[in-house]
Amino acid sequence: MAAIKPTRKAKSTPGGKSDFTIGIDLGGTKVLTALIDADGNIVAQTTRPVTPIDSPHLDPRDPYRPSDAEVRKHVSYVTDAM
Repeated sequence: MAAIKPTRKAKSTPGGKSDFTIGIDLGGTKVLTALIDADGNIVAQTTRPVTPIDSPHLDPRDPYRPSDAEVRKHVSYVTDAM
């Protein structure tokens, strides 16, 4: 899986605590995840495909009907990507 790319250093509040939000965009072809600071700046982000490389027929645009085991594998893969 792709590494998370830091875009800037996070700021800390006066007690050493940092306020962050995680944003997840689950689309039809990719999962985009971002760490956002209290000012709305993207601190880090990563993108991963929703289709496992070893299972290209699980692409949601493909009319192929996957087995129950393949669906469970795909759901697990997408959950791990998030």
